[in-house]
Amino acid sequence: MTTRERTTPPPAEEFTTASALQTVIFPPAVEVFSGLLVAGLTLLAGAPKLGKSWLALLLALAKATGGEALGVRTTAAAALFVGLEDSLRRLQRRLTLLLPTGEAWPESLHLASSVAWSWRGTEAVDELRRWHDAHRSCELIVLDTLARLRPTVSNKRGSGYDLDVEFVAPFQAFAIERGIALLGVVHTRKQDRKYRELDGLESVSGTLGLPGTADAVLVLQRGRLARQGELLVTGRDLPERKLALSFDPSCGLWSFLGDAAEVTASQSRQAVLEAMREAGEAISVQRIADATGSKHENVKKLVQRLVTEGRVLRFGRGSYALASDTTSPTSPISPISPTSPMSPQRGGEGYGDVAFPKHVPVGKHATNSIPNGEGIWGTRGTQDRVPGEDDA
Repeated sequence: MTTRERTTPPPAEEFTTASALQTVIFPPAVEVFSGLLVAGLTLLAGAPKLGKSWLALLLALAKATGGEALGVRTTAAAALFVGLEDSLRRLQRRLTLLLPTGEAWPESLHLASSVAWSWRGTEAVDELRRWHDAHRSCELIVLDTLARLRPTVSNKRGSGYDLDVEFVAPFQAFAIERGIALLGVVHTRKQDRKYRELDGLESVSGTLGLPGTADAVLVLQRGRLARQGELLVTGRDLPERKLALSFDPSCGLWSFLGDAAEVTASQSRQAVLEAMREAGEAISVQRIADATGSKHENVKKLVQRLVTEGRVLRFGRGSYALASDTTSPTSPISPISPTSPMSPQRGGEGYGDVAFPKHVPVGKHATNSIPNGEGIWGTRGTQDRVPGEDDA
């Protein structure tokens, strides 16, 4: 067999050269959920009572049944959910909401409650290894929450970063060794003004030793009482992206809406169009911003984009209306007349549907450039009551 025909990777402890490594054919990387969970340690971070446990349980359930979660369908395999903050009663109640009524629950979904689990630190890793020896078909293990496995007393000296790495490194090594996905649920820092501006990984509670050691990090964000949230996905072997999700507090179900930027831009656009439609007359950018609860500059950019698309017309000095409203026989809005001082004239400077005469200084009341991109701003979520203990 030639070097090029070699089909197995070298042993982990083997030293090699770049030339030899070039021709090694490795098996495909294990993807428990395509683009979401790969073999290794993944952290699922979020604020307390945000729905992290619901999402983690949904992923475990989808793996055990070969179902779909967050828009991704996976192959069926055994999964273990270790609910270190849950009783079996709570797990039963949650599964009752997530699973169809009348169907048998999956045998391949294994569960452990806080009562049954007493191991911490490296002892917890050893117990997971023993359990996996008896269940080698398992591809996903969820630890909710990972902090419950940290040793209660540590006499070791060192920085917080070093201690965090020392704590999670054995879990990461175990997951890599077995070729499984180990999902550890953790909390994020208090979301004050400072941390809202930080990188997603910096929001994970603890030092950077936690996300730095993990192979991937998922950061879940959702406003209190809001249905819509976002999931930041980043990792060594994953494309970085942000997903828009919807949470149904009545059954604890997280649903995939699409790419976060696209969903937000679409919602922003619809909010502006709806505000103009409800006004029934030409209105200013500030009125639109007030109606949508959005920043003036973001609304201005989006309205300008709608003007170039022909969906919105400009009237007078900074007033706008839907193009469809100006063409209706019964519309109270009339387009600028041919005799209007703001109508197109020879030698005028063009802007959207209106050309400004040269004696009107462009830039005083308008801009003669169309910015790229669309304004993005937050949307107000549905004010639904979120269950208390079941919102972890």
